[in-house]
Amino acid sequence: MNNKNPYSPKGLLKKEKLYNLWIQKNIEKYFFAILNIDNFRYINDNFGHSVGDKFLINYGEKLVKIIGDMGLVYKFNGDEFILLLEKSKLKSVDSIIKKIHKELNEIFYIDGYEIIMTSSIGIYEPHAGESIENSIRKAFIALYQAKEKGCNQYACYTQETEEEIKRKSLLIIELRKNLQNKNFKEFYIVYQPIYSIEKNQIEEVEALIRWENPLLGSIPPSEFIPVAEETGIIRELGYWLIDEVIKHIKQWQKEGINLRVAINLSPKQVEEKEFLNKIKNILKKEKIEYKKVKFEITETQILSLNKENQKILEEFIKLGTDIAIDDFGEGYSSIKNIVFFPINAIKIDKSLVDFVHKDTKIQLLISSFISFAHQIGYQVTAEGVENKEQFDRLIKYGCDKIQGYYIKEPVNEIGLVNFIKKL
Repeated sequence: MNNKNPYSPKGLLKKEKLYNLWIQKNIEKYFFAILNIDNFRYINDNFGHSVGDKFLINYGEKLVKIIGDMGLVYKFNGDEFILLLEKSKLKSVDSIIKKIHKELNEIFYIDGYEIIMTSSIGIYEPHAGESIENSIRKAFIALYQAKEKGCNQYACYTQETEEEIKRKSLLIIELRKNLQNKNFKEFYIVYQPIYSIEKNQIEEVEALIRWENPLLGSIPPSEFIPVAEETGIIRELGYWLIDEVIKHIKQWQKEGINLRVAINLSPKQVEEKEFLNKIKNILKKEKIEYKKVKFEITETQILSLNKENQKILEEFIKLGTDIAIDDFGEGYSSIKNIVFFPINAIKIDKSLVDFVHKDTKIQLLISSFISFAHQIGYQVTAEGVENKEQFDRLIKYGCDKIQGYYIKEPVNEIGLVNFIKKL
């Protein structure tokens, strides 16, 4: 321990001293870091707040010993510590962070309990004359980035990360505005036709949501869907999508167009207690058969559902609604999961389809997989088909349905109707 520094009895500087010393230091000579203990709530919930408090004291004291004369350690908020690391005394910032992670990941013995915790660290390099508030803010931005990587990670602040966070904040605000209006006027649906090889016709389409925002412009689903998932807005957005799809199906029937629509599901929708009943009520009200709707959910998403939620998917299958694993080949792609999941259809991911006409290993994989799927009674759709070579190869392997730009790009509801009527 560095006795020259005004440590508290527990070996830590109080955060108030950080503000006092900030003005006196040439702050550009330091790395500024915020350390947060991952999932600290676990200790309080399982062992009690008294154990949690003692753990923090022990953790802080050990952190001080690790840093030694290379810098200063401040107790910040709750399970957070601020580190001022002197650049001239470090081999590299990487080396000290790795040392912190290694030595603090050992067992702590508190009141007879054995506790091991990891930490996330955000690092910022302040400029001369920069305020402490701005440095804290930027270190927190780096911390959030570290936590997005998982536990026991660290990240350094970048301007790009800050811009990403600002944009994400704007996305959340704009999503919530739409939710408050309860009409999602900025959203619209496009449909991508799916070709049935056996019937030589389009009998199915996939509903794809799009967002055109006055402030942010056209926002791709790959950007706003994860944010909607994270904030829970996906539930209301999902119901809006289903309502719109059902209206379109009803209108198509009046025009003599017979199409089934595949709709992507979020686990958060399935986890909602009234999800099954709400869908039943929507279909009953509009007099739409269950077989007119098909739900798609990725393998990683379905893995997150508990047995109770998976029973909801089983109930849909019993009612006549197909359930498909989407993006197969992108995630785990476990044969065991396919057998035991409540599904009856599979979609091969574009990442595999891209190579089906030129890679022998991919050809063997897809052909054997289609054969296996048929043997257990599942239909197989290949998505992302872009050329005749891929199309012909998939037909050769017995694929049931083809989706992709080779068949048709996604089009709005009017464009779809025109396309179908010209066939």
